[in-house]
Amino acid sequence: MKTAFVRPARPGVLLRDPATGEAIPPEGALVTLSGTRAFWLRRVKDGDAEMGPEQPAGKAAATLRQAAHEEEQ
Repeated sequence: MKTAFVRPARPGVLLRDPATGEAIPPEGALVTLSGTRAFWLRRVKDGDAEMGPEQPAGKAAATLRQAAHEEEQ
């Protein structure tokens, strides 16, 4: 399952993960791209979201580590 790290491009932008309905926190979150890739690419094109391969810090980094661990199992 392909995933990507997504965060709001600027303060005040509310992004919701269409797969879960949950809001993406300002520090970003790991999202599943299966079935929602076009949605996220439109958000990036519109300037509302940023996708990045870089390793985030803090709470978002812990979320990424947890998701990677779950994929291994």
